[in-house]
Amino acid sequence: MTGTGSGIAKSYIGRPCLICGAPAVYEKVRHCRKCHSAYNKMNMRKHGERMEERIAYRRQACAAMFDCSLSTWDRWVKQGKMPRPIRIDGVPRWLLSDLDEQLKLLKHKDRIAGRTT
Repeated sequence: MTGTGSGIAKSYIGRPCLICGAPAVYEKVRHCRKCHSAYNKMNMRKHGERMEERIAYRRQACAAMFDCSLSTWDRWVKQGKMPRPIRIDGVPRWLLSDLDEQLKLLKHKDRIAGRTT
């Protein structure tokens, strides 16, 4: 008798990548090949050509860009540290222009408070 373990193994192959929406190519990770490399290194510059084309991002992509967890991202949005999303077909998306504007505002507030990065 061969056992299958406690459950059926979940495969993400072919499901949409959490960052860019392209088909995932890994069984255990829901990312396409390009995003998997960028996500693991938390270095979106290697992923730049795909990320720069887009003007609106999902929650997972925003959290990855800011190197934070989804719960931290949600808390920042709730606290007003990050902009509220727009909804496209019911899916929340953050506009790149809103994110840039908010970062400039936060940077300005830090300068006024005397903090530098």
